[in-house]
Amino acid sequence: MFKTYKVLTVILAVCIALGTVIIPIYAQETKLNSPSLSAQSAVLMEADNGATVLEKNAHTRLPMASTTKIMTALVALEMASPDAVIQIDSMAIGTEGSSIYL
Repeated sequence: MFKTYKVLTVILAVCIALGTVIIPIYAQETKLNSPSLSAQSAVLMEADNGATVLEKNAHTRLPMASTTKIMTALVALEMASPDAVIQIDSMAIGTEGSSIYL
């Protein structure tokens, strides 16, 4: 019986020793100049000082995308009550890319 406790104590001590070993973990290095983004362009800026942290085709002229959707929502809220029920044409439901999940 005493021998069993001794063996279990040794096994427990080894498990504790192995469990407390610090294993260094390193973040994967990425290149800020070529991020993996699906967007054609992007800009990430610090809110405090406006410094650019990351950019991808920041100076390329592109048509408005989500800005148009945001403006449409703002105009709709200004023109109608948020509680108003509005009918959507069935053709608008199948419009890909701008259906806003109708």
